[in-house]
Amino acid sequence: MLTTFLGRFTETSRESNVELNSAYPELRELFGEVAGATFDEGLYRVHDGASSDAITALVKEAFPEVTERVGACFGYDWVGRQFGLDLSRQDRNKRFMVFMHEPGTGAVRPLPATLATFHEEILIEKPEAALAVAFFKDWTAQTLRRYLPLGRTQCVGYKIPLFLNGKDEISNLEVSDLEVYWSICGQLRNQAMRGDQIRSVKIGD
Repeated sequence: MLTTFLGRFTETSRESNVELNSAYPELRELFGEVAGATFDEGLYRVHDGASSDAITALVKEAFPEVTERVGACFGYDWVGRQFGLDLSRQDRNKRFMVFMHEPGTGAVRPLPATLATFHEEILIEKPEAALAVAFFKDWTAQTLRRYLPLGRTQCVGYKIPLFLNGKDEISNLEVSDLEVYWSICGQLRNQAMRGDQIRSVKIGD
């Protein structure tokens, strides 16, 4: 599944002791090859069973309007965007397509790819659109690379999300805990979607 991808992206580290028991054969294949792997110092990471379950639940909470469409998340990029299976779309061979969930913008973006073609075509031919590579390089240069490699539980999140009129610039970025960032962005997004005045968010139980 990953011949071209593994020739282009460099595995920085791998942390995974959790097997994936999934109903999706393509996920079992992907996780069997690279579960828990970090590539290019955190530019792109692949989930394992535990992190996939945890973040998929947070994605569903953040995007309740597409909950029924959300299959398991399999990967994520440096700004915390999650890539998962879109249960509402399949190719001619009955393989689920992929969509991207963006915590910082509050957007859901269907991608014209299956899990296999996402790795072997999208990430190879359109890495800028998929992973914001130039922005990553600018951020690492400005921070003198002191946060690299990003830990698997980290992302570089917006201090003020773009859907709340935050600026899409390096000064609005900070290293965050991935799940905390998703929880906060999800709560803020849902309050904004309802038109509520944003007063507070809840972290943890």
